[in-house]
Formats: sequence, C-alpha cells, structure tokens
Amino acid sequence: FFIINALAQFADQQPLRFVPYLKEATAKILPIMSIAKQDNHRMFIAKALGCFADSILQIATQNEQLTPRSAGSASLNRDDFGDIMYSGIQFLIGDWIRNGELRVRIQVHFAIGTMFAICSTDNRTTLLPKVVPIMCAALKKEKPMDQLLVARGFANMLAHVDDNLAFTMGPHMDQIIMLVLQCIVAVNLDKESNSSAVKGALGFLLQATEHIATFHMDGLIVFVSKILDSRSLHKDPSIRAGCLQIFRHLISRKALEPRLQPFMDSIIATLKLSINDSDWRVRKNLAATIIAMGASSIPFFQAIGGPDLLSYILKNASIPESIVTEFNAKNPNSTASPQEIRDTCRNTLTLFSGSSGKLDSSLWPFLFEHMSDYVDSPPLVTAFPTVCRCLNQLGARVSETENYYVDFATAVNVPKPHALAVKFLVQAMQLDTHGPAELHSILESMVLISAVLDEPLAHQNSEEPPAEMYNLWAGMIPELQKQLMEGVTAEAWEDYVCKLISKTMVCKQSEQWAEDMTCLLYTSPSPRDS
Repeated sequence: FFIINALAQFADQQPLRFVPYLKEATAKILPIMSIAKQDNHRMFIAKALGCFADSILQIATQNEQLTPRSAGSASLNRDDFGDIMYSGIQFLIGDWIRNGELRVRIQVHFAIGTMFAICSTDNRTTLLPKVVPIMCAALKKEKPMDQLLVARGFANMLAHVDDNLAFTMGPHMDQIIMLVLQCIVAVNLDKESNSSAVKGALGFLLQATEHIATFHMDGLIVFVSKILDSRSLHKDPSIRAGCLQIFRHLISRKALEPRLQPFMDSIIATLKLSINDSDWRVRKNLAATIIAMGASSIPFFQAIGGPDLLSYILKNASIPESIVTEFNAKNPNSTASPQEIRDTCRNTLTLFSGSSGKLDSSLWPFLFEHMSDYVDSPPLVTAFPTVCRCLNQLGARVSETENYYVDFATAVNVPKPHALAVKFLVQAMQLDTHGPAELHSILESMVLISAVLDEPLAHQNSEEPPAEMYNLWAGMIPELQKQLMEGVTAEAWEDYVCKLISKTMVCKQSEQWAEDMTCLLYTSPSPRDS
C-alpha cells in the first residue's frame, strides 16, 4: 500500500510521465479493492485512483498528446481510460462512501468526482443520479478547512461536459450552483481563510464555476440575476458578494473570453443590478469585477450599459473622508471598508487611463461628463485630482488622434466649454484643499484641454481655427506651475488664479461667454463647503 501511495504521488506530480503506465497500474489495484477493509488501505487506494484520473484531466486540459515510451507510438486520450475508471467508481459509490473517517471520506469523494469526468458520456449519464447527490452532500458536509480534496473532486466532476451530458445535468444545475456559491461564501467567512488549505478549496470552487460556464453560462447568468435582483429573497449581502466574486473570476479567465463574448450584454445588465447596493462587501466585489472587465479583451465598456459601470468606479473613487472616518470608527475589523474601495477605484482609474490606449475610446471624453458631478456635489471633488491625472495620461495619447476634439453639439452629456473652464478654475484656486502636487496635475490638465475648449469642430469653415483659450492657458499656466513649485501662500495663489479667471472671461471677446462664466462662478460651491 505504500507503493500505491508512491504511485499516487508520482501521478500527481508527473502526469505526463505516468499516464502511459496508468492502465497497468490501475488494473493491479482494482482487484484488491474488494478485500481492502482497513481505513488506511482504502485511503491509499482512493487517493491513487483520484490522482490517476486527475493526471488524465491535466493532460486533457493542456490539450497535449502523449507518446508512451514503451507502448508503441499510439497517442493517448481521455476516452482510452473511460471503462477502467467506470469499473473503479462502482466500488467507491458502494460502502466506501459510507466510511465515517475523515481522511478516508475526503479521498473517496475526490476520487469519485475525478474518475466520473474520465468516464464515457453514456457511463456518466448512468452514474449521474448517484454521483451528483453524493458529491453535493460531501461538499456541503465538510468544513472549509477539510474541503480541499472534495472541492477538487467536485470541480473535476464538472469538467469536459458535452452537450448530451449538459442536457441531462440541467435539472441539477441550480442546486449545484447554489451549493458552490454557499461554499464560496463559507470559505470567505472562515476564520482560517488565509490558510493554504482554505485558499486551495476556494480555488477549486471557483474552478468549478469555470466548468459550469463552459456548458451552462446562460443558466448561471439567470441564477445570479435572481439573487442580485433587489426583489430577491436572498437578503444576505455575503451571498450577493459571492455572486459577484464568481463573475469577477470568470471575466478574468482569458480562456473563457470566447465563451463569455456572446453574453456580454447580459453580464453587464446583471452587474448593474448591484450598482445601488449599499453593502460595502458587495461594492468591493462589484468594483473588483469592473476592474477585471477593464483587463479583458471583451469590449465591455463599449457595450450598452458599459459606461454606467465606469461611472460606478468614478463615484466610488469620490467617497468623502467623512464617510471613511465614520465607518472606521464603527467597524474597525471589517473586511471591506470605504477607504479600501476608494483607494482601489482611484488606482483603477489610473490603471485604465494608462492601459496603452486600449480604453481611450471609452474614457475620452467620458471623463468630462462627470465634471459636473464634482462641483455640483462638493463631496465628490475629492477625486478631482485623480481624474485630472487620468486626463493627463489619456490626453498625451488622444491629442495625436482625430478623436481629441469634442463636438459639444452632439456630446450632450459633456459640460459646455465655459462650464468646463469654470470647473477647472474653481478647483485650481483651492491650494489648501488639494495641495501643490494635486494642483500641478489640475493645471496640467487645463493646458491639455485648452485646445478642446476653443471648439475647433464648431468653426471648421473658418479660415483660421480659434485658439484663444489655448494661447492664454498655455501661456500663463506654466508660470503658475513655477510659482506653485517654488512655494506660495494661499492668498497670493488666489490672486494669481483670479488674474487667470479675469483674462479667461475676456479672451474670446464674447459677452455671452463672459456672462455664462460669471453665472457659474457665483453659483459654484467651494470644496471647503464639504
């Protein structure tokens, strides 16, 4: 039996070298299963069979063909081992599964789930009514610390499901998805969640959702939608957070992108059900899911509803300090905090804007649309410097393309040029609110967008496109930046900016421009009011 254990370890660590000899090894183990009565013997045999089957799955996943050294040149594939695995599983689903010893029980269930995936479709269809309840009961019974092998077997059970088997499994899928979701939540809440065993169990549970997505993606989306719906009976926020964690994992898997692409609109619509959720755990997982979307090659943010998810990142990047302070005082040991989410979203904005142009069309001029929020709602100004840093990264690339200039007549959600000018000028004056480094980013953004505020697209028929704003700001702002870096008092700084405001109001020699700016300057609240 120690030799059997050694073979199991060899199969687990060197599947490519072991599989050519798997049939011979299994053929010698199966006959002694009927006489193995001691717990140690059954544990070693179950472990060996599970590792043997898992070695085949690893090779099938890698889509590699093996040429055995001593068995001719015939290549091996998963179907070659279906019958021998079916014979072995018949023993395991008998009295072996009723063993009360933990070390035996988890190995048996690992073997059952993994060997089931190797059986032929006909044999799996026959075994399905027995194996699914057995594996579901095992996963539900074990504690997170003991779930590693069971979760591994459960994930393997769902591997390589073809259309016929998927149809047969249909009635069981809601039960399977809910069980996986509950186990993910339990693992996240476990006090030993940082241990390698619990982390490993979580990894295999999420791997199970990958397998489900390959043959039941539409059903998975419907299931999650029902839970995230505000009218749902599932009020536990940890369940909702778990659903979002599943989606984040699926979206982050490059191999699943061809499978997820047709469901892009449905995924976005499902995620939007959580936009107004107030629980910080849900908000944290939704933000993480949106971050995964930004890294995906699927154009989520260009689809219907995609900009709403970007807006969600912007709003969470603008969480005011008062909410952070109040939450930390009441919940010092929380796993999700406003500060953590705010910092994550700000870093995400910077990451998105610096993504080598991948998201430029989604962010420009989209970021301008939210400028009105930052001034009209004073607490939102906390993210203004972050947005300016994003604009600086974006503008450096977009300014060299035809998409740089904004058609304010068609881009109805973007504030008009006079409104944008006022919003930047008001923020530029707040030395005590933003600090020198943040003000430097704001001033840099002002230079960057000055040519946009001249509205060249509205004067295409002119012999010489207007450049009043660009000439003024590009000429004066570098001197302001120099004063800022040398050190300046708040009073002196206000004088400098007031001069810039005065010249901005008259630079276009338009009474309407000056009147519109004056009205906004008098009605715009100061960040100090927050």
